[in-house]
Amino acid sequence: MASLYFWILILLVCFDTLHCQYFKWTPSVNGTRNAYCAEHCRDCSVTPCQVDEECCVCGVKSPWEIGLESTLLLHVEYRNAFGDNTLIKPRKPFSDSVLQLIHTNGRMRTFPNNLCNFEKIVHINLQSNSIGKIPNLGCIPYLEVLILSKNQLMEIRNTTFVDNIFLRKVDLSFNPIRVLDPNAFRRYDGSSPFSMQLSHIDIRDLDVTNIFLEGRMFCDIDLSHSSVQNFVNLNNFTVAPDALYGDFGSVNLENSMVKQLPNFTSIGISSTQEFYEKIHFKVLVLNLSLTCDCIFVKYLLKDLTAIKKFFSGTDEGTMICSEPESLRNYTLKDIYDNHLDDMTCDVASNCPPKCHCYEQPSKYHTVINCTESHITHFPETLPWANKYSIIFGENKISSLEKKSYMEKVSYMQVSGIMHMDGQAISSLPNNVVLDLQDHNLQSLPSELFSKDPLKINLGRVLVECVCSSKWLYLWTHFQNTNSTTKYICSNFNKNLELLTTDDFGCKEPIDQTLFIVMIAICVLAVLLILLTLTYCCFYPEMLILTRKFFTKTRPNRKKCDFDVYISLDEEDRIQREWVITSLLPYLESEGYKVYLPMRDLLPGDNILSERANAIKQSIAYIVILTEKDSMENFQDVDGNETTTVSVIREFEIMWKLFEKDRYRNVIFLDLENIRKKFAKHRIVKAFTRVRHFVKVSSRKKNILREVRSRLHDPFDNTVCYNEKVYDFNRNTKFKRNVLQLEQLELPDEIFTIKKNISDFNKKTSFYGK
Repeated sequence: MASLYFWILILLVCFDTLHCQYFKWTPSVNGTRNAYCAEHCRDCSVTPCQVDEECCVCGVKSPWEIGLESTLLLHVEYRNAFGDNTLIKPRKPFSDSVLQLIHTNGRMRTFPNNLCNFEKIVHINLQSNSIGKIPNLGCIPYLEVLILSKNQLMEIRNTTFVDNIFLRKVDLSFNPIRVLDPNAFRRYDGSSPFSMQLSHIDIRDLDVTNIFLEGRMFCDIDLSHSSVQNFVNLNNFTVAPDALYGDFGSVNLENSMVKQLPNFTSIGISSTQEFYEKIHFKVLVLNLSLTCDCIFVKYLLKDLTAIKKFFSGTDEGTMICSEPESLRNYTLKDIYDNHLDDMTCDVASNCPPKCHCYEQPSKYHTVINCTESHITHFPETLPWANKYSIIFGENKISSLEKKSYMEKVSYMQVSGIMHMDGQAISSLPNNVVLDLQDHNLQSLPSELFSKDPLKINLGRVLVECVCSSKWLYLWTHFQNTNSTTKYICSNFNKNLELLTTDDFGCKEPIDQTLFIVMIAICVLAVLLILLTLTYCCFYPEMLILTRKFFTKTRPNRKKCDFDVYISLDEEDRIQREWVITSLLPYLESEGYKVYLPMRDLLPGDNILSERANAIKQSIAYIVILTEKDSMENFQDVDGNETTTVSVIREFEIMWKLFEKDRYRNVIFLDLENIRKKFAKHRIVKAFTRVRHFVKVSSRKKNILREVRSRLHDPFDNTVCYNEKVYDFNRNTKFKRNVLQLEQLELPDEIFTIKKNISDFNKKTSFYGK
């Protein structure tokens, strides 16, 4: 009995010791269920403890693996000789336990048909069976470890593990797998297992999405001893702009059939620098037969430290290239130091006949070598590239002509040129290297002035040093260069460098463009001054003419209460009688709403304010002017105060409103010669100068119609019809009352006024209306 207690105690001690060797760990990505990490993966000598995530990812454990959860083993029962099977339900209750399915070295051909009845399965080990297909395992969502090595699996679809977010280890090694879908291990939340064992599988084309795992931690992807030969990109995958791929981990390609690494430009990575910034996992490439061409060299255009870190397990003495034969026996350091330029790829598409085209990434260009190809002109198209080096020596090209690819040329070597087109030279980059020795040039285009003379090699050039070639002297002297080109002046029989600017005999020309620009500026300045002076001196005239010919607007009814305001000398009985008997009835019969101060002002009203308000509420103003002094001043006695009222003062208010509002209109009626009377009044003078007034004494026009033609149209006549009839009756009554009042007070004067009015009407011919 004592020995039994001893062994129980030993088991408890071992359990506590095992438990204390792990701590609970939560990874930043990838789903795990209650993950635990070994104590040696964290450093608690600092606060807070520093956890080595790579160590934890590769050594993660679950509670059932370290004895913190009870497990129950499921057993398999075969139903026939063909390997069909089912799981036996445990006799013990298993609601509080996790389940394991372990059945190795059996004759299973399929997964158990009742697998989905046991959703708490966390571990499946069916190694060394004859299973040919993995069903969708979404019905056992807690699965963490799946071992199916040494079976008969032929394909892995990207829907197989999509729901198993806790799956952290998959072992499919030693299977004849020929189909592995893109994103085969990606789950719906974007995560993937920490460990994927795919060694000794038969797949030949591996999709890059199964290696480039965006923002995901993984421990290892083992493709060693596999039949993988090529990397493909079936879904046109490209890297995300700000994403990182594989925080750590390794992709093991050792002893596989890989001959060429993925071309990272096909997945959206434009440079070697960008590749090493985004890709953080390692690649094991020992015992590979790699072809060192233009694709592989892109991985080597970085410092050796970064290269050796990416190609894990290599050093400077590693023989890394098997093809081409010329690089086979060179170490990594030899290739890095001396043979990067030899790692090229031939380009056949659009390569000119009898030419050799190849991409040379170490120089970041594509070489078009057409030496001795018997071509007579530049080809129309070239293989696509970012930069070109064109070698057209020993041919029969006579002219350097502009082509669409000229702007991408970084180096050009041509012999036998007789003519250079200026547009072709302009289209070349400013830093282009031109080697045009053995030419037959008779002249040089001035477009060379924008290029670097240090990079132009023309050998020996014979030019005529005249004024038109002075740019050549300036180009070679002001650049302070020691060019390899020798420019010989044929007319001086000496080197261009020995001349001075005076030897070219140039007269300083007048810059016609500058001359024309200066004349144009002067003309514009004079016009601006004239327009400013005209505006300042003739502003009233310009405003009156503009309103006369271009303004046809009329305000909303709500803005103005009256169509017309009549301003007249109320002490002039001739004006008063004519307005009351002729002008006022005519306008109101036409539908206009007229304000006449002598009629519409009520006793006790403030004369100045009422008149000003009426002016503001009117659209048009009819101002009757004569040469009498009363036009300038007449008085209204209001209590003890004398208020000065005049037609001219009313007009000054009207003018301010006329300036402000485009719809205002002012009509002058000239009863006498107002030019002499108002010669000093600036605004009235402007109206007379542009003849914007109606001369009442004219016999050629019907005055009332002339006034009507200068007014805006009245508001809706149908609306104003009743008002018109009422106003007409009111005017008639008002006229009768005034006449009766004057007959009572001044009977002799009334007779004289009537006679004068009759004579005036006959003279002006406007009373017939």
